[in-house]
This record gives sequence, C-alpha cells and structure tokens, in this order.
Amino acid sequence: MPIAVRQCVSWLLQRGLIILLLAVLMAPAAVARPTILTSIHPLALIAHEVAGDQANIEVLVPVGASPHTYSMRPSERRMLDSADVFLWVGPEMETFLSRVIKQPDIASREFALGKGLLSGHDHHHHGDHKHGHGHDSQTVVKKTSDHDGDPHLWLDPELVAVMAKRLVNHLSKHPKFDGDQLNHRLERFHSELKAHSEALYEQLTPARELSLFTYHDAFRRFADRFDLNMAGTLTINPERRPGARRLAQLREHLEAAESPCVMTEPQFSQNWWDGLVSDTGLRVSVWDPLGQSVEPAEGSYLAFLDELGNSLLGCFENGD
Repeated sequence: MPIAVRQCVSWLLQRGLIILLLAVLMAPAAVARPTILTSIHPLALIAHEVAGDQANIEVLVPVGASPHTYSMRPSERRMLDSADVFLWVGPEMETFLSRVIKQPDIASREFALGKGLLSGHDHHHHGDHKHGHGHDSQTVVKKTSDHDGDPHLWLDPELVAVMAKRLVNHLSKHPKFDGDQLNHRLERFHSELKAHSEALYEQLTPARELSLFTYHDAFRRFADRFDLNMAGTLTINPERRPGARRLAQLREHLEAAESPCVMTEPQFSQNWWDGLVSDTGLRVSVWDPLGQSVEPAEGSYLAFLDELGNSLLGCFENGD
C-alpha cells in the first residue's frame, strides 16, 4: 500500500477514534437507579407496585426463612449498608433488626411502613367498599380490630393501601424518585386493589364454611378482612415450640371443629401437624404469608392475594 494511502487511512482512523471519544465524554452520564431494600418479600411486592422501574428492589430475608426467627448474615448486612432506602414493617415484626436499625447511618435511610398502624393510627379505607351482599350493606370486607397488635399488616389489603400511600409520600421527597410517576402508579394500584379485593371476597364465599387452623396468628388479618373463621393456632409465639398441653388442646379443637382445614406454612416445619392430622382425613392446604413464590413486578401484590385465596380453596381439594 502506498505511503500516502496508509497515512490517509491512519488519519481517518485517528479522527474516528477522537470523534467517538468526544461523543462518549459529552454524553450525559447515566444515572444509576436507586436501590430499595425491603426486609421481607411482601414489602418488595408493594414497592414494585408504586416504584416500578424507578428503582432496583431487593429483599433482605431470603426465601424459605422466617423474619420471626432470622439472624442476619454479613452479606445481608452489606446490602443494608448500601441501600438508598430500607423498608421494614417495624420492631414488632422484624425483631432481629431492632438493634442495627438504630445505628445513625441506617436510621437515616430506614422507613417503617407499619409505624402506628398496629394501634389503628392512619388506618383509612382506600375506597368505599360498600355494597349489598346479604349483610345489610356492610363493607364488603370486614374491618380488622384496631388494637389487635398483629404485625402482619401486609395481609390486609386495606392496610396495604395505606402503606403504599405512605411509601409514595416518603419516596417523593427523595431526589432520585419522580413524584408524579409515583402518584400515578399509586392511583392505579389503589383502584386495582379495591376491585381485586371485592372480587376475591366473593370468590372466597365457599371458604367461609371452613374452620381454619394455622401455625401461628399471621393469617388472622386476612381472615378478619374476608370474613373467614380462624379456629385455632399451633403456637401463640412463632419463636417458641408448642408444648404438650398446647398440642393436646389443639387436637381437641380439631376434633370438635366443623369443616376443619389445617393451613401449613413453608417457613415452618410440618412435623408438628403430622402428628395431629395423620390418619384423620383432615383437610390440609399450604399457604405462604410471605408470598415468596410470587415474582416481584407490577401486579405482584394482586397475584399474592390470588395465591392466598387459592390456598384456601385448596382445602376443598384435600381430605374428605
């Protein structure tokens, strides 16, 4: 190749590289999406409903573990340290976080979605759920007691509506979030949640004849909201094993109950139930109060409600 041609080609290549470099340098820097870390899976479902693709949403407690008995590992502590926003229910639920959450750096980034809700504060209905369905036009979903102290707030769609609004108000103050987009998604979620809850209430009509027995009290908020019959629990405190006296009492209640159904949970051993229901023909179904099989995405909290409903209706597919 003649020298003049080689020089021309070299000049063109150099010029092209310079133009490419300038284009890269002059392009606006990509803004990294903020990270929302949630203590448990259900909060990630709620966060996805309102934050959508504005954030990377991660979960602290891994699949298969219970927040009642969990101990945080070093890798999860690093997740906590690097998150832009950390969401949890509150000290009544995630007891393992009670100490670490008080550290100044983390305290500045944490937000307890359940604060005040255990005592009924800020408990507002997100829609007028009234219509006639054979109960003197009362609300289509029954109001949970304001003072029951149950921290499993995400199992009550009315409280989820409140928690979602709280989350939007909180994230709207953060410089990395678009408040208008958050509020638009919140409005849509509230509308869909109201319609979904009303439809699920009707679908669960057959389940109201069941006497439900669960491992612990986590199911009560869902049961109260949808007029279901919680007949008994295996343990009062999920952090403690049930004693012989408790097991004997529960056996009596199971034998006396009308249409009993045992609802086991994947986070806890089923061995306790095996000794109570083996060779009895009792109905048994599995429900997951953490919804860990539901992939976080838009509409995932609604899918979680459907999963709970299907677990209940599964009682009719098992046992006598």
